[in-house]
Amino acid sequence: IPESWQFMNFKWVLQQNDGGVWGDDPVDDFEVIVLRSTEQTVDGKWCIEAPATRDLSAVKDLPYYRILENDLLITKSSGSALHIGKTTLATKKVEEMECYYSNFMQRLRVKKDACAKFYWYILNSNLARDQFVYLQNSTSGLGNINSSDINAIVVPVPPLSEQEAIVAYLDERCRVIDQLVATKEAKIAKVVAYRQALVYECVTGKRAVG
Repeated sequence: IPESWQFMNFKWVLQQNDGGVWGDDPVDDFEVIVLRSTEQTVDGKWCIEAPATRDLSAVKDLPYYRILENDLLITKSSGSALHIGKTTLATKKVEEMECYYSNFMQRLRVKKDACAKFYWYILNSNLARDQFVYLQNSTSGLGNINSSDINAIVVPVPPLSEQEAIVAYLDERCRVIDQLVATKEAKIAKVVAYRQALVYECVTGKRAVG
């Protein structure tokens, strides 16, 4: 471990650690988007296709719960251990959706001397996820972590300049990996299509179209 690094409880990195809101069934005059843990993939990406809309008119201080760029949204309740602790990072696009987050999620904001994306990488690594598995408790088949559990995990705290350098390196390496995966998937899709066409021709005696 570099001498310039520290390890400490996550609470010393966080500025905010807030539970979410769910509200009521939507009505015609008040309807907002509330993101759920189902919009988060296991590897910490967003998959926002049909988000829920809710009536949050009764929520006190509603603007406080709006998701802003660089917010970290973490799943704190799930029936699958794979999903406990999965964390997404709010982008500018998510902020512009003017949305909120459900009560099965926790919203984290890091302090100004910390890099949100660095901790997005940490929270989606075994370093954090294994701690969440150890800390979680189960109720009615659901695994749960709470704000105290999130505060309690131990995380590395390099200087901000090193956090940003690590993020830049990981972003580039992950970009290359994603490109390789996309290329492989495209090749697999072609092989599958060829196999299907071959089976069709052998069974029907007709040439497959396309």
